[in-house]
Amino acid sequence: MIDKELVRRVKKGEISAFAELVEKYESEIFTYCLFILKDREDAKDLTQETFLKAFININTLKKDDDFKFWLLRIARNSCFKKLRKRKIEKNLNFYEEEKEIKIDEEIIKDEKKEKLLIAINKLDKKDREILTLRDIEGYSYEEISKILKISLNLTKVRIHRARKNLKKILGESYE
Repeated sequence: MIDKELVRRVKKGEISAFAELVEKYESEIFTYCLFILKDREDAKDLTQETFLKAFININTLKKDDDFKFWLLRIARNSCFKKLRKRKIEKNLNFYEEEKEIKIDEEIIKDEKKEKLLIAINKLDKKDREILTLRDIEGYSYEEISKILKISLNLTKVRIHRARKNLKKILGESYE
């Protein structure tokens, strides 16, 4: 069932319709939060918080708004609020965290992908976020532009710059 229909049903009070939306997007929101926060428990908590906020505020979603992008904006705002609270914006290195994250085998299918994920985690948060959206989650430039609320040209520039920084970390070409 398409999102707009599910949202319409949720607005009418059908909890089961919201459960369908959660089932559809929970994994994607969790993965996004995990890459931003680099902490499995925080990612789980913020995934739940994202859906709770979405449920509470579903009536603010305009008819023409895309639920998926609206949900990702909620997750993004929650993640960055969490980062500010943890005061780790200056030190987001994967190896410097007290807890090491064990990423599911589903995410890491081969050594090259693992090396790429580690390198992405060494990037600053803006570069990591935009590459996660583009190269891990597979969003188009237009979709990323909507999620981040930036122009299409700025999206392209930031992706290019992030890939250039990633290339420096990897020490090899990155396509």
